[in-house]
Amino acid sequence: MKFFLKTLVTSLIFISVLNRAIYSTEKSSREGLNTPGYALDEAFHYFFNKDYDKAIQFFEKHISIYGPNEVSYRYLAQIYFFKQNYKKAKEILEKSIKLNSGSIPTLSLLADVYLTQNNIEGAIKAHENILELDLFNEESLIRLANIYTQKENERKAAAYYKRLVIAVKKNSYNRQLLYQAYINLGNFYYNQGDYKKAIFYYEKLQDLELNDINSLFVLSELYKMNGNFSKSIEAINELLNLYPEHKSAIESVAESHYILGTVEARSQIMRYFSTHKNRIDLFLGMLYELNNDDEKAEMHFRKAASENQSRLSIYIGLYKLYMKANNLKEAKKAGYTAALLCQRINAFATAKTYINNVLKILEIEADELNFHKEFFREKPPTPFVFHEHIQSIAQDFVETYITFGSISENNANENRATAAYYSQAIFYLNQLDLWYNWQKNFLENQKDNEKNTAVKEKLVELDELIKAAREKKYNTLLNLGWALNQPPIKNPKDALHKINMAKNILPSQPHAYFFAGIVEYDIFEKSKKKNLTKNLYTAEENIINAIKLTEQQTGKDKVPPGYFFYLGIIQDKKGDFNSAEANLKEAINKDSYNSVYLNYLGYLYSLKAQKLEEARNLLIRALEDDPENEAYLDSLGWIFYKMNKYKEALEQLLLAANEADKKEKKDPVIHFHIAETYYKINNFHQALFYYNKTLELFEFSSEPLDKEYIEKQISKLSEKK
Repeated sequence: MKFFLKTLVTSLIFISVLNRAIYSTEKSSREGLNTPGYALDEAFHYFFNKDYDKAIQFFEKHISIYGPNEVSYRYLAQIYFFKQNYKKAKEILEKSIKLNSGSIPTLSLLADVYLTQNNIEGAIKAHENILELDLFNEESLIRLANIYTQKENERKAAAYYKRLVIAVKKNSYNRQLLYQAYINLGNFYYNQGDYKKAIFYYEKLQDLELNDINSLFVLSELYKMNGNFSKSIEAINELLNLYPEHKSAIESVAESHYILGTVEARSQIMRYFSTHKNRIDLFLGMLYELNNDDEKAEMHFRKAASENQSRLSIYIGLYKLYMKANNLKEAKKAGYTAALLCQRINAFATAKTYINNVLKILEIEADELNFHKEFFREKPPTPFVFHEHIQSIAQDFVETYITFGSISENNANENRATAAYYSQAIFYLNQLDLWYNWQKNFLENQKDNEKNTAVKEKLVELDELIKAAREKKYNTLLNLGWALNQPPIKNPKDALHKINMAKNILPSQPHAYFFAGIVEYDIFEKSKKKNLTKNLYTAEENIINAIKLTEQQTGKDKVPPGYFFYLGIIQDKKGDFNSAEANLKEAINKDSYNSVYLNYLGYLYSLKAQKLEEARNLLIRALEDDPENEAYLDSLGWIFYKMNKYKEALEQLLLAANEADKKEKKDPVIHFHIAETYYKINNFHQALFYYNKTLELFEFSSEPLDKEYIEKQISKLSEKK
């Protein structure tokens, strides 16, 4: 009996405890339904199962329990966005942003809402806010690029595509995004007529190895339009290996072979005829010329020229025909046109060949007419006579030497030749000016010249010729002065002398003052002692005069941005920061995408530790234009350093060093900046390494460095080892 009662009591106690446990669990469960965690779990459960009405209930419940919060608001807005209730979505998102203005997902969704409401400016602002938080947010960059493309603001779209390239290389390396950026940038620069930059981006497309035939053909044509016929042939051969029947490629490669005069030219032209039913005059002309059927060749070239006067291959063909026929007069015209067309497309080697041929023809004509003896005399002939053919040859010599000089100045290794050609042009211009004035004096001294209509007309013509010759001499002296100030000549004294001669010819023209300012500044900058402050002040005065003269003649909006940029640099060197800043900003206002201007002002702010947020934005814009520029990467890194953002600083500075190494450029400034950054984060081993590297390359520094400070840092860190 005792055992039974004991068991019963135990059982009752157990049941009582169990009942209390069950009651407690049920109570907790009921209370759990009202916890923020449970509500949020249920909300997400229904959201991801697309039961949006239930999800709304639980997100709202979460808000009622937990209070207003960014997560619930954002997902509620997302649901209303899915349900196309954009007004409600916008209201909720605005509440969310008040709670957390730094939520990138919320701002991104708000941008999508704005786009559906056709509020383009609102979407732009939202994505710009995201980029304030994350400079390299790929989604915002591609969205902004697309928005500005639709707005037909191609320049702005290009800026975002450039930053997208930086972002993708830094983050996802998404090849499709790179493809979209490269092709849009290539097309942008093509439409701008900047074929070198277009080539740069189309070459980047090929690096993606997507075997895109269309982009490869465009690249081959860009090479051709930029005068690089050999590379065009290489690209087209690669294309034809992939697609042998590409008719446009077959046509293009045949013409390139003809322009270069290769042994394959005839076979390539025959290949063209085998694949094209329509026989156009240009290719018939080329084929007949190669087959020495010159009469037919000339006929077809002339027909082709009547349809397109800018086709280089036409004039190369005509030049060959006329030289075979010993028709030097027509060969000279065709050769000169070919040289000009080559120069226009940067085919400088080919241009040089044809302008040299023109000069040879001129020398032959001059010898036949005893030109040099007749033309170069100290006194006018008696009786006075100035034969038209002598005048014509003299004018041809002037144009030929000027063209030769402008072709040569595109190759720094030929700078001495450039100066020589411009000097020759001036030599002929001086004598021409003398002849014009002799002729003018002769006519003015004739009896009854005031009554003679023919004499009056001739005097007016001579005044125009004298004016044109002096303007030509002015420009040629400026070009000569510029050439004399470039390496390897680097004779600023002679350069200034020529530029001042130009000033005396046309004292009201601004260009000579600008050129003089640049040369004076170079004298100061290259001085090891840096005590030639007179040159600095003279440089400033010259450029201010250039600006004033331009404003007086054409208005302030016509002043070239480079004038303000160089004035800003000079004033910076003088220590006049406020004036420098104002003029650098003016240069940027006039040319807002010029990466050199943006970098200079941004880096200047970093050196002064002023306006660092603005400095960062300036450098981001500079890198958009040239994302692999080591100087710009270094500037951005140093700005981050001054902002005490050492991780970001190190990332950019190491990229700068890597780019400099790739290009084999030596600049210890980058290494110094890296050393300083490592020192700040207490990585003394790496800091010491880069301080030592700075000293090794000290002589190559692009700006002054404190050698004594660097040596002290090395000594201090060496003791810690």
